[in-house]
Amino acid sequence: MKQQQKCIFYDLKHSNNAARVRLWLRLNGGLNDYVETVVLSHGDLDEGQKLEEVNPLKKIPAFVTDTGLKLFESFVIISYLEDRFGGRNSS
Repeated sequence: MKQQQKCIFYDLKHSNNAARVRLWLRLNGGLNDYVETVVLSHGDLDEGQKLEEVNPLKKIPAFVTDTGLKLFESFVIISYLEDRFGGRNSS
């Protein structure tokens, strides 16, 4: 059986914009099977090679969907997450 590829969220501990996405993920928990979080360091930002592949502007947050779509702005990422995963945990 083929394993489904996860979405990848690129995070930085001291990024307010990434914190918005982090908060959405935490409030809408249970998405660990769908979203992998990669926490980068400031050194990763300085080197920028890994991040530049995802976001040519080398900014955090960055997000890659399971289909390979690359998203850069926190509002856009949260909008995508809400459309894709929102309401999963509603009772």
